Amino acid sequence: MGVTVPAPLFRAPAADVTLARVRQIVDQNLPESLTLEYKEAYSPSLVTTVAAMANSYGGIILVGVTDQQQPNRLPGVADTAIVQIVNACHDRLEPPWEPEIIPVQLAPGGSAYVLVVRIDPARAPRPLLIDGAAPIRLQGRNARADRGRLAQLFSEPSAPTRAGGRLVTSPEMPTGPDGSPTADFILRSGIVLPVGEAATWRPLSERGVSLLAAALNASPLNAALQGWCGSLGITGLNPFRRSGFNRARHARLAW
Repeated sequence: MGVTVPAPLFRAPAADVTLARVRQIVDQNLPESLTLEYKEAYSPSLVTTVAAMANSYGGIILVGVTDQQQPNRLPGVADTAIVQIVNACHDRLEPPWEPEIIPVQLAPGGSAYVLVVRIDPARAPRPLLIDGAAPIRLQGRNARADRGRLAQLFSEPSAPTRAGGRLVTSPEMPTGPDGSPTADFILRSGIVLPVGEAATWRPLSERGVSLLAAALNASPLNAALQGWCGSLGITGLNPFRRSGFNRARHARLAW
């Protein structure tokens, strides 16, 4: 199952990216993922992550936040780290490109900041290359795009010609050693984004809808919906289930 970028930080206007919102993400103890990475301090690998997220689903890098479970996960960095990031992106990325960097002060009048680095793939030229290779983002790590993914990146429209807003890109289904898919579907939750042509899927089959219904009923989402409806006095609810077909004879999902 795919996970979208943490919405409170990714969607908010820059002026609304506050320390409280940063702490909200950190306090959830979210692990590093396709769209989230922690950096206790600037390092050259940060630029690789910028390129990898830009070439994949986008994401957020929190600089000045440690990924270690300890009492203080926000040691912060000096604001000079902004210059390091910008210079490194300009020098190492091909073509030169810099992400949005939002400094969040840890204490009034202090010199320590958390830098919220936001990588929007709809605004980045794709592919972004480093040393002639195109990094891509996997679950919590970076990898090098294979020939197929590289060709796909080169065939996409450049950033200025894409539709406005943040774009949901085509997902990469996990595959087994023989190349066959090992998952029936990928869910993205947390934010509502426009879907580009490359990310448009055909509707799920009847089997796919049944598998999706079973996965949702076993997830925290079903319990949350049941509890929310119960607090409103709504009873007699049905779980997620297949519900007939649409005009194209594709199975539908209902709750």
